[in-house]
Parts: sequence; structure tokens; C-alpha cells
Amino acid sequence: MNGKGKEFTLKESKQYRLNEIVFRQGDESAFMYRVLHGKVGLFLDYGSSDEVKLAELLENQIFGEMGLLDHVPRSATAVVLEEETELETFTEEDASGFFEQNPESGMLLLMQMCSRLRSTTRRYVDVCHTVRDALDAESFGYQKNDELLARIAKYAAVDRERTANG
Repeated sequence: MNGKGKEFTLKESKQYRLNEIVFRQGDESAFMYRVLHGKVGLFLDYGSSDEVKLAELLENQIFGEMGLLDHVPRSATAVVLEEETELETFTEEDASGFFEQNPESGMLLLMQMCSRLRSTTRRYVDVCHTVRDALDAESFGYQKNDELLARIAKYAAVDRERTANG
């Protein structure tokens, strides 16, 4: 692949249909995946009224690596977002060989993980600011403006209809 050492042999790839679930939040983690073609979404609480889309992954992006590294159940649900999405599947042994023979892919994975962590940190800080602003508005008797209400709804992932009937 990169001219260094022997070629890495693709272990397994599979085509998925639109809306097919690759793995579910809470599943055991035995594989990591690379998008060869198509698009995959990562969701918290997939299919519930509290569903939150965390990311959309495109060609050459890797997902499922956290569970493969730390052997903890899946933290999100992976769902195919484009017809005929093709994913390459790696076991821990496969991944080790792949990154050994393709160190640039290991660096890309680290950069991707850093990007996700930065994005999560930004969202966390925004949530903290939203909560602080809401508490300040209540403490000082201010009316919550539309922008603050939108931020609260966004991060609470509250269904408007359920809230109105609540």
C-alpha cells in the first residue's frame, strides 16, 4: 500500500444497505471499521426521542476503534446513511498489522480521534455555558431569550411535542 514492507491484505469487507445498523450502543466491541465507500452515522440513543447524531463518517474514516482498544461496550450506534456503503472490518490483530504496515493510517486515526475529542470538548463547554446562562436567567429573574431556549432544546434533545404536552 505504501511501498514499505509487505502489502496488507484486506481481511474482510461488506456492503451495507441504507439504514442498516453496523453495531448498537452497548454491544460488545470486537471490530473496528473503515469506510471504503459511502457514509456512516454515529448516534447516541438511536431510534429514541433523545437520539443525537454525533458524527458522519466518509470514505477512509475509521470508527469503532475505541472499543477495539479498550474492550468496553460500544458507546454509540453506527448506522449506514448511504446505499451500498462498503466497510472494511478489522479485528485487533488485523488492526495491529494494518497500522504496522501503514503507519500513516495510524497517524490519520490519531488525528481523527483528536478531532472528535476537540469537537466533544467544544460541545461540552457550550452545554456548560448554556446551563450557566439558563441558571443565571432564573437566578436574576431574566426572561430566557429565543437563542438560549434553542440552545437548551438542542442539548436536552427534548421532543417539542412531548414538552408542549408535558
